[in-house]
This record gives sequence, C-alpha cells and structure tokens, in this order.
Amino acid sequence: MSGPTIYPTGSCFDDALDFLENRVKEDPSIVDGERLVLVHAIVLQPDGPEEGKPFAHAWIEEGELVWASGILEGERIYFAAEKAKILPKLRVQDATRYTVREAHQENRRTGTYGPWLEKFQA
Repeated sequence: MSGPTIYPTGSCFDDALDFLENRVKEDPSIVDGERLVLVHAIVLQPDGPEEGKPFAHAWIEEGELVWASGILEGERIYFAAEKAKILPKLRVQDATRYTVREAHQENRRTGTYGPWLEKFQA
C-alpha cells in the first residue's frame, strides 16, 4: 500500500528559501551554524515520460534529513525524508551547498530565490 501522492510545486527554489527563513525565525541561533544547509542541484527526473532528464532542484538538508516542498490535497506542504533514501532517487549530478548565512547573502546579492549559479540556471 502506498501513501498519498505529493506533487511538485514547481517553485522549489522559493520554497526552500522560505523554509529556511521560517526556521531562522523559530530559532535565530541557526544562522551561524551548519545545522541547516540549502542545496541547489542538478538531478535526474526519477520517473515518467521524461525519466533521466536533468533539471535544477533545491532542498534543505538537516543532518540525515532532506526537507522539500510539495502539493498535497491542493495545499503546499513541507516534508522530510531520509537522505539515504531520497538522494539516490534524485541521482544528483552536481550540487552547491549554502549555509544559512551564505544563502541570505546570495539572496540579497541577486534579489532572487535562486538558482544563483549559471550552471543551475541553464
């Protein structure tokens, strides 16, 4: 038996930075640590007619968890999955990791939620 279907939001870069901002509001002490890391990456489409096609994606890593966003029953949600289970499915081809402070600096520098590097924008 499978669980409910969580659909992509199509706004993972915005969603990841929003998640990070909300966590900082809850606990400002995380700004100077590496407990939460924003990841911008090129991954491969896991299934469907475009299986194997590369695309840019963003998520948050917290220890052994990956936090991502999705649409469940018409609502945007955040959910966590174990890194060891989800990253192999994403087949990460290239990734850049940002601390909370670095993500804030890049957001202010560019005025966008990302991606900030040209290789992920393409």
